[in-house]
Amino acid sequence: MRGWNGSLVATAIVCGGVGVATSTVVARIPTPWAPLVSNVLLWIALAGAVVFGFSRSRPAGLLRFRSTDALWGIAAGLTLRLLQGATSGAGASAFPTVATPDGTVPIDWWSTVALRGALVSPLIEEFFFRAVLLVSLFQLLRRAAGAVAASAASVLATSGAFLLIHVPFEPLGAVAAFQVFVVGVTCGLLVLLTGRIWSAVIIHLAYNTSFLALALVGMILS
Repeated sequence: MRGWNGSLVATAIVCGGVGVATSTVVARIPTPWAPLVSNVLLWIALAGAVVFGFSRSRPAGLLRFRSTDALWGIAAGLTLRLLQGATSGAGASAFPTVATPDGTVPIDWWSTVALRGALVSPLIEEFFFRAVLLVSLFQLLRRAAGAVAASAASVLATSGAFLLIHVPFEPLGAVAAFQVFVVGVTCGLLVLLTGRIWSAVIIHLAYNTSFLALALVGMILS
């Protein structure tokens, strides 16, 4: 863990800032390929911090997987989706849908929206926020402030950063911002409680894929 220190936190912050800045600029280019390239640039920047961190050292047990990680992850992810629906008034709204007005699915839906939302983004974002940033912040604060204060500070800080990184790419009202923040807090708490990253990854996967599943149902019903 000696390599996961202040220099890693600084590197992660720089990578995150550069990624958000470059991807935001590219996203505003009025071309069909801009959204995908924007996401790829952000992924590369976040992945750079992850590679840097794991090249220095590998925290014991962080990459270990147990079946309970899947159980906790799926249960928490679906619960968070139910919470999102309840706080958004989804019970009085129509199903979301991926279909265009003529009833067809966009050609790039599976290759871009589904792929990046259901697989790539959850994996890269969780390794960046809940592995590299959360664990290194916890390590820095634990000796000075104690485990409880370090846990609270690192979870709140990384959840806030997780929220902020979504702001340039999608309009977030107060309710939506609260929902994203709660997802970040839940993922962070499970990583600290289990000492493993996979429960957080699976939460994120379940949360995103459940929305995609609802969108497909909405398309069928429409």
